[in-house]
Amino acid sequence: MSMIRLSICIPTYNRRPFLPNLLNSIFSQDDNMVEVVVSDNASTDGTCGMIKQIAASNPRLHYFRSSENLGADTNFLKAIDYAQGEFCWLMGSDDQIQPGGIERVLRAIKEYPNASGFTLNVVGHTFDMNNPYYPEIAMGQLDGDFLKSDQVFENGRSAFYRIADHFGYIGAQVIRKSCWDDSIKEIGQKIDYFKTGFVHVAVISQILRSTCRWCYIHQRCVGFRTGNDSFLAQGRLYRLTIFVVSFSRILNEFWNDDPKLCSDITNLNLKVHVRTFVGHWYLDTPLGKLEPFLMFKCFLLCSSHYWKMPYYWTHIAPFFIIPRWLTFFARCIIRSVKRLLAS
Repeated sequence: MSMIRLSICIPTYNRRPFLPNLLNSIFSQDDNMVEVVVSDNASTDGTCGMIKQIAASNPRLHYFRSSENLGADTNFLKAIDYAQGEFCWLMGSDDQIQPGGIERVLRAIKEYPNASGFTLNVVGHTFDMNNPYYPEIAMGQLDGDFLKSDQVFENGRSAFYRIADHFGYIGAQVIRKSCWDDSIKEIGQKIDYFKTGFVHVAVISQILRSTCRWCYIHQRCVGFRTGNDSFLAQGRLYRLTIFVVSFSRILNEFWNDDPKLCSDITNLNLKVHVRTFVGHWYLDTPLGKLEPFLMFKCFLLCSSHYWKMPYYWTHIAPFFIIPRWLTFFARCIIRSVKRLLAS
């Protein structure tokens, strides 16, 4: 049997409609140095039977099923535990690998033999995965300075500073398994503290603190599906908590010796994720459909973390405080004035 160079690790829960597309995108790029590991978090939608049927004709597909739902973060960790490859590519179960993506990752492993891991460029797709729309996704977007080519970071702190926001997307991370395992041991029992949706970012942070080579690959190797946020299914407060709490814990634990890094990453998270999430929720919800008690709980959550930050009070807190009907009325007046001025 050929050495397994790369394990594509797929944690999943009730994603039966989407898994065939992902698996087809992998097996269409056949390579005997690659295995596929599916860790099923006790799905109830027929995932088990479907995967076993596919595995019957694909011996490199290995399926593991938990007897009970262990939570998303634990399933992320288990998917890598099962892997046998030198490197592990975490993969969202509703994503797909772009044509040439596997070849590019295997080539990167050869090009950078001392790398602890890789962060890959990505491409957004419509929900049906038929139409890519090529957004700029977080790639070093601090100060608007996007990465535009492959880059090797010889310093873990520099890597985190430049691409921290992008570490949250699991499908873009390829990690040397020995580094992953060592970091899990270093974190120890505290790993449960980081199980807030981004546990893999905590492990990567530990890797970056311990080793000094991380690579960014500019080729778009993986595509994600818009409009299919599994965390949102557990409620808006839960989804907002992931944005607000997860990175705060990671920054405080691993990067608190660098106040500028913590401040800049917190501001980026606030402006890119928190404001976008709360703003769309507020502006896209029909009049009278907002849930005041839920909004109040979200307001308390955000205010407890960002109360010292003026940007929060000027750009996000008003969504929680100003009644939706008043905003709607003000927008109508502004539009009317603009039309009058333009005529």
